[in-house]
Parts: sequence; structure tokens; C-alpha cells
Amino acid sequence: MNKLVFPLLPVLVLAVACKKNSHVNTDEVRLQTMKTTDSSGNVITLTFPYDQQNRIARDVQVAWLNADNAQKRLALTSELLAQANLALDLAQTRYNLGLSSIVELSQAQLQKTSAEIGAASAKYDYGLQRAVLDYQIGVSK
Repeated sequence: MNKLVFPLLPVLVLAVACKKNSHVNTDEVRLQTMKTTDSSGNVITLTFPYDQQNRIARDVQVAWLNADNAQKRLALTSELLAQANLALDLAQTRYNLGLSSIVELSQAQLQKTSAEIGAASAKYDYGLQRAVLDYQIGVSK
């Protein structure tokens, strides 16, 4: 699994997102002008509303936190699955040796199934949160 690493978002990404999502009547709000450079070194001047900048910054931050949380949950559920597999192996061995009942074996099987469901759910949630983050920062795939 690739570790999710997010560099600090450059001002340009935020400004471009503001520009792309602009639907505010600029006559009614206070505007901010920002100068930045693109990857080629060209100076770009952008103008956008202050409140829109704050809203987009908040949305990007929330999306990043959700994606980070989903990644941590993905790692945790894989560890839980490994522990459930180990517990099932131990329960199977104890049952085969006659040291435990079928109830213990059934419980271990149920825990493994629950861990597999949790891992699948975490994987789906991580993909969803990454897609939300990509949308918020304006990345298209």
C-alpha cells in the first residue's frame, strides 16, 4: 500500500480552485488579488472573493483530514485482519487437538469474516475520500 503523503498545498492550487469554482457576483464582495508563479516561472495574477477562498481552504482541509483518517483506518483494519487470521489458526489447531469446542472455532471464524468486511469497507472508504480530495483540489484523473 502506498502511504498517503500530501505536501502543503501551494497557493496556486487554491487560487485556481477559486477561479474554477467562481460563481459569486464580484460586485457584492470584497476581492483579493494574488500574484503567484506557475511551474514555468510565469507570473499569474488572480482575483477572487475572500469568503470563497476561506470556503475552499476549509473544504480542502476537511477532505485532506478525511483522506488521512481513511488511510489510517485502512492500515488498522489490515492489522486486525492479520490478528483474526492468527486467532482462527490457533482456534482451528486447538479444536483439532480436542482442547476447545466448536463454539470457540465458530467465534474465530466470525471474527475473521468481520475483519474481512471491515478491511473491504476501509478500502472502499479510502478510495472515496481520495476521490473527494482530488475533486476539492481540482485534480482530474
